[in-house]
Amino acid sequence: MRNTILLLSLLVSFIDLNAQAWTDVGLKLGGGVSYLYNSNIESNNIYNPKPFKSGSYNIGAKAGINIGEHHSLNGEVMFSSMKKLFVYKTGLGELDSDNEIKWTNIDLYLLYRHYREGSFLEIGVMRSNVRKVEQTDVPAGLLNEVDVSNFYESGYWSGVLGTGTFIAGSDRFTVMLGIRMHVGLTDFVSEAGHNNIDPFPNSNVSGSTAIERVNTMPILVEFMSEFNFGLGFFAKTVCSGRVKWFGS
Repeated sequence: MRNTILLLSLLVSFIDLNAQAWTDVGLKLGGGVSYLYNSNIESNNIYNPKPFKSGSYNIGAKAGINIGEHHSLNGEVMFSSMKKLFVYKTGLGELDSDNEIKWTNIDLYLLYRHYREGSFLEIGVMRSNVRKVEQTDVPAGLLNEVDVSNFYESGYWSGVLGTGTFIAGSDRFTVMLGIRMHVGLTDFVSEAGHNNIDPFPNSNVSGSTAIERVNTMPILVEFMSEFNFGLGFFAKTVCSGRVKWFGS
């Protein structure tokens, strides 16, 4: 709450400096490649991560306050579906097995965006509220997308960095395309997952041998499309000098 009040205070300060400010809302669509980084898996030659067979898509909405020509603060809500596929040796000759993890989130973003010459750079944070995690790993006994949500955290944080450009639009409607990278800042695997004999998500690799505990970080790189609609603007009234919002 304190951080929210601070951000609002900064926005009011900008407006009091006579910078033009307006609000907009938008529809967002995205798709790309999702990944789960775990250093035990990366250093284990039994495993073969398949980054380009691991996909994601999301859909959601944004609301923003734009200040002047170059600055905006945006909040977003996205419904996301992600997947990560690993292939590993089972120890039965050269037979390979798939370990596929699917998870769905409701993602909440807070982003600062800087505009310049028809393009933008954005940076911020994302809180992912995990709705469900399913895993298929036949040798480990996980058949047909078993619900393993208890082995994963109910939420995690990510840092977000993106860039994009205007494609088309008018005074009240714009279309933008961009690319974003999300890097996990907290562990995706829960305490139950770490305490399991075969720690998730690297099932059936260590057997009963204890391995060093490391974090599993979700990573997402995706292309984004954004359709924005202007709602109104802030301005000072002549009679009182107070800042008011006017719908357009």
